[in-house]
Amino acid sequence: MQPVLISLLAIIPVNLALGALILLRDRKLLSNIFFSASILFLCIWALGDALLLYGSSDLSIGLGSRLFYIGPMFTALFLVLFSLNFHSQKQVTIGLFGAVLSVVSIGLSVVIALQQTILVADIHIAGYGRNVVVVNPKGWLVYTVYFTTYFAISYLALIKRARRSGVVQKVQLEYVFAGVFLTSIFASITNLGLPLRGQTDYIWLGPLFTMLYVGITAMAILRHKLFDIRGFVLRAGVYSLTALILAVLYVAPIILLMLVVFDLKFHIKDFIIAVIIGTISSTNYNRLRQWFDRTTNKIFFRDAYDPTKLIAELNKALVATIDLQQLLRDTTNLLEHHVHPEYCCFVLKGVDKTSLRVVGDPSIGSRDFSAERLERALRQITENIVITSLLTEEDSGLKTVLHESDIFAVARLTSGRGTKKELIGYMLLGQRKSGKGYDLQDAQVLGAVSNTLVIAMQNALHFEEIQHFNTTLRSQVEEQTRKYRTANEKLKKLDETKDEFISMASHQLRTPLTSVKGYLSMVLEGDAGALKPQQEELLKQSYMSSQRMVNLIADLLNLSRINTGKFVIDAQPTDLRMVIDQEVAQLKESANAKNITLQWVTPTTFSLLPLDEGKIHQVVMNFVDNALYYTPEGGTITLSLTESANAVEFKVTDSGIGVPRELQRHLFSKFYRADNARRMRPDGTGLGLYMAKKVVIAQGGSIVFESEEGKGSTFGFRFAKR
Repeated sequence: MQPVLISLLAIIPVNLALGALILLRDRKLLSNIFFSASILFLCIWALGDALLLYGSSDLSIGLGSRLFYIGPMFTALFLVLFSLNFHSQKQVTIGLFGAVLSVVSIGLSVVIALQQTILVADIHIAGYGRNVVVVNPKGWLVYTVYFTTYFAISYLALIKRARRSGVVQKVQLEYVFAGVFLTSIFASITNLGLPLRGQTDYIWLGPLFTMLYVGITAMAILRHKLFDIRGFVLRAGVYSLTALILAVLYVAPIILLMLVVFDLKFHIKDFIIAVIIGTISSTNYNRLRQWFDRTTNKIFFRDAYDPTKLIAELNKALVATIDLQQLLRDTTNLLEHHVHPEYCCFVLKGVDKTSLRVVGDPSIGSRDFSAERLERALRQITENIVITSLLTEEDSGLKTVLHESDIFAVARLTSGRGTKKELIGYMLLGQRKSGKGYDLQDAQVLGAVSNTLVIAMQNALHFEEIQHFNTTLRSQVEEQTRKYRTANEKLKKLDETKDEFISMASHQLRTPLTSVKGYLSMVLEGDAGALKPQQEELLKQSYMSSQRMVNLIADLLNLSRINTGKFVIDAQPTDLRMVIDQEVAQLKESANAKNITLQWVTPTTFSLLPLDEGKIHQVVMNFVDNALYYTPEGGTITLSLTESANAVEFKVTDSGIGVPRELQRHLFSKFYRADNARRMRPDGTGLGLYMAKKVVIAQGGSIVFESEEGKGSTFGFRFAKR
């Protein structure tokens, strides 16, 4: 038989076996169905090639030519459908685009079947060797365009799928792409390009080139679990090899023994002896099988592990301690020993059930890890085990978060059942050190590990709660704080009542005092007739006392407004020079009465400032009035108002008693007065400086203060120019 014919016939059972294995693995997956269909039509192509080139009758050659041209057409069709549905988890459907492509393929195949001369002009039957095929150039050009289009669609579909796939799937796609690319390139040369130039001697190579596609796909199955049949194929091969070696080691000696010793005469005693020998031999089967398992695991199954052994070791570790940190460390060590992830860490809920804490080091596998972002992404799904490579396009958001954090497997740790489940946290695994992805078996193992771990974690968390009794203590403190808060609220209400009383009393007192002050002013000005010197002096003292009462009531009203939130600054363009002039004019008599020199030089020019004129009057009056009270007779008080490019500053400097250094930090507090000030003026309230600071700060300014006991003080304010 011709070597070419043998090659064509030999690839048929190889391809059929691979297609059957893939289809039997999961007959519901689109990618499995379409890949197996493309393999089937590859076999039809090879069969048609054999009949076309080596057929000796018109019937065989006619059938072969039709199969030879129709087979690759449907191979290309199912290759496109496979590319469009790679790793799809949906039910069997080809979609509108796939339906259009299918209709085109079926239509062309019917035309070719009915009118073969569209592609083949003539076939010269040879009595020896291969038949000679003469193609129709015009039809062959259409045939070439068909394949070019379908291969281009396959390439684009595989590239698009790769962009949205996990790391493991991308590697699988690289293999599939390489197989499709190489096969299409070589087959296009021998079966499309050369026939257009009249050269058909090499069309028999087309089906053989498909072995590149099949071979590279087989490598993807063995090395990267494409179609998830790697374990099945390798295990079947391993145990077949084991059975072969057993036959050689045990059965052959028995047969040889029977041939030589028993001279092929089979009696009952011979049977008994054979049974005894077979029994003795079979006792060593497990040892041989275990040796094969260890050896093949190192070669083919580097990621393989014994789930039963893992769970047993985990149970042993979990009962050995009740410390949560130790439990998680032991679990991490076991997973790294058996499953071989690059890292393993835990994200756990805090005691308050809202905060998150990370146990382990996720930065081993990621430069961009956020526990909060991960938790938000995982809320989208309800599965307890999430394998990144098994996520579908519907979970693209979660897949993106996991990829960016280099997380390849997540186990949700929950306690309770049904609707009463409580989330404890998550177990995160990085990529396997070998680069292989996690599969469904790994998901089942991680589920068992998480269920076992949750029970131990609950006990550890209860123990941790007992150890940290401060949680209970904190609740007791919070309860006491609540009681004190309630009491404080009552005090606030009492304080509000006091403020209301002060406000009401101040308003009631202000009207009669204003009248008294006005009438005294009229009498002093001579509206009621001439006054004797002694009368004038007494009335002046009365007028100053009424003025102090008016100022005190104004301070009390402002204090009440501050406490009730009604303190409002009405800023208007204000001439600060005029404000100071007016206050100096009112206090000039008081300064002369105490023989105090009041120095004030009004600036010739000065900018208008956005201030509350009424309240800034009160501040200036307080500073000057205090200086008059606490400066002994014969002293000096200097007022200065300066303007720079950036700020305006007003100062009142006196030569009075000053403020002790250790008391200066309390000076602007409400109702506070220094000891030496109380001795010199017992009737003070301690509200003047407090209110002055409030008014200045509320208008965006700052207080100026310097003092030295026995040498005098400087009070003032500074406003930045806006």
